[in-house]
Amino acid sequence: VDILLAKCPLSIGETSMKKYIYGAVIAEEYDVLYYDGFALDGVFDGDTDLWDKRHLNSLGARKYTSELGRYILDNYPDISRTATEKMQNRWETRYQSYLKWMDYELPLQSDFYSFLMLCMHPQYAVRITAGKDCPALKDPVASKLIKAMDDAVICEKETTDGLITVIVSDKSGKAIDEESFLCSEDAETPYVRMDK
Repeated sequence: VDILLAKCPLSIGETSMKKYIYGAVIAEEYDVLYYDGFALDGVFDGDTDLWDKRHLNSLGARKYTSELGRYILDNYPDISRTATEKMQNRWETRYQSYLKWMDYELPLQSDFYSFLMLCMHPQYAVRITAGKDCPALKDPVASKLIKAMDDAVICEKETTDGLITVIVSDKSGKAIDEESFLCSEDAETPYVRMDK
């Protein structure tokens, strides 16, 4: 059995980093391949690719899976021929469960950034309505998240009330969720989710 030790890029503290470095030491000692996601310069963005300090969001996971898959195919060329139909069906079933989880989780998000992070998944079509001077459209993190969405439609209105509404549907047009957030002066909570 060929062994590959892999580390995905996360925002982690010094203690955790020491553990991950130890993984590289073990790989060198036993002469096994070590894939270091931290070494992927220019691929990941902490503003758009992390769900929290320890987890990639769907965009970050897709980037990491793509890079890791390319690495595996380059270093283990026979592996692409070993995937059975049963394995492919198992992974597809897991992926479909994940998509259902996202549909369930999306309306539960009270944090604006977390909500936008889930909206970035390509299963969604997103329409955003906001005033032309809405701070959310100029927010450095929010604007990156919106730009990372597949074909997000932004509709500017003439109002200056600081309200931003995000309408999410699946690619067939079926409504999934609609949330509105009000830009706030409070630095701790710059966006307040409006009750329906």
